[in-house]
Formats: sequence, structure tokens, C-alpha cells
Amino acid sequence: MGKKLRVHSAKQVLEHITHVTQKYGVNHIHFEDDNLTFPKKRFVAILDGIINNGLNFTWDTPNGIRADNLGKNILTKMKQSGCVHLTIAPESGVQSVLNNIINKRLELSEVIETAKHAKEVGLPLHAFFVLGCPGETIRDMEKTMDFAEMLSEKFDVTPGISVATPLYGTRLHRECEEKGYLLSELTPKTLSESTQGKGIIKTEDFDPEDIKFLIEKADNKRLQLKLEKHSQKIKQQFRKYGIAGKLMVILWLSPRFSYIRTILKPLKKRFRKSSFTL
Repeated sequence: MGKKLRVHSAKQVLEHITHVTQKYGVNHIHFEDDNLTFPKKRFVAILDGIINNGLNFTWDTPNGIRADNLGKNILTKMKQSGCVHLTIAPESGVQSVLNNIINKRLELSEVIETAKHAKEVGLPLHAFFVLGCPGETIRDMEKTMDFAEMLSEKFDVTPGISVATPLYGTRLHRECEEKGYLLSELTPKTLSESTQGKGIIKTEDFDPEDIKFLIEKADNKRLQLKLEKHSQKIKQQFRKYGIAGKLMVILWLSPRFSYIRTILKPLKKRFRKSSFTL
């Protein structure tokens, strides 16, 4: 597809947003465009237009955008304009993998800066990573998991780990076919399973079981950290409220009182009538 980019003008995007929010009552928009922030001047004009025109809606970027076009000022404007959740796509935590295998022009230092600034402005951040590209080693993938864990611990970034999927027509698919890396014929079923984490690529350096082990290991570690944090919160409640705090925690955690949590949880969430995708 090349490197040229054609975009709708900021004026047209703002007109579209105004139309769906005012005529159809849309109050949340998913921006699926992974080039939303390009060109930067256009993106800033969109954010300023939303803020200055008083367009009242929330939005997010579920498909992931680049992390190197976001400074603290832009992130602040994004939050002011209604952004409630941001997703970026570093893809790897190893600079050499980004440079020589994925061919993504991205510096990991910029990912760290974005994570730092997002936390400072109070914008929840999610980061996509991909394991299992031909040329990667198990050690490379371990380093990616370590990088994702560091972002989580330091900046509260939620990691999303997926397995490389050789879609038809991609360079990845051509390489896997030429080098005999595909473990099974590509069918709608195997491609679907691959997008859900069941790898179908095997190289001289790794196989799907290696990747599965790394992901499960990371998941178990995250779960352990969550349990430890949860335990610390319970202890704080005990110290702060004494017997009353203990009773409150026991009631809240008890399965017999699950119906109370079911009733209370929706009250914590912002009610959304409808959402829209751009």
C-alpha cells in the first residue's frame, strides 16, 4: 500500500462528529483509524474543534495508534476533548526486532515517554505487543514480556499480548510460505484460532508451545501481582476501619453477597446510551 497517506480534513471529521452526536445522540466514539494522529497539525485541529465547539462525547482508540506522535500537551488535549482510554501499539519491546524484523520506525524510549505522560495526565493506557515473528528468538520474546511488565508496574499500562498471524497478502505470509514455517494450511478456522492466540508459525528458534508458555507465565505473574495488591488493600481497610472494616471486606468478598455487588457495580459506571465507530 506504500507510505503515502490520504486523510479527511479536520473540518470534515468535525462535521461528521457533530452530525452523529447531535442528530443521533451518540455519546461515545471508537476511532479505529491507527493513523488518527497524522498529520499532527490536523489531529490538533480536530481536538481543538471538539473542545472549542463544546462537543460533549467520550472517545477511545481501540485499534491502537502510534506512540511517537504523542507529547504531554497532545495527551492533555486528548483528555480534555473526551478521550477516556488510549491504546498504542509498540508491538515489540526489543529495539532490534522493531528495526530489523517488524520494520517499524519507532523508538522504545518514545513509548516509555508516552506511558509516563499518559499516567501524569490521568489517561488510561493499553499497549499491544506481538510475539512469534520469524527472526525473533525466545530471548527476544522474553525481553518483550519484560518491557510490557515494566510499563505495567511503573505507569499502569495494561498489556495486550497476541501471536503473529500470517494473513494472506502480507510479507509475513510470504516469508512463512517460502521458508516452510506454517504448521497447517491457512483456512478461516486456523486464521481465526491464530488471532485468538493459537500460533501456526514454527521456526528454527521457536514453536507455538514456546509462545504459549511465555504468555501463560506472564499471565500468572500479573495475576499474582493483582492478588498481592488486593491483599494490601484489604490490610489497609483492616487498619483504617478496625472491626467495621473487617466486616465490610468480608461481606464484599463473600459469594453470598454477590448480588449486592451486581447491583452496585453498574452505579459506578457512566451510563452510555450508544456508541459509534469512526
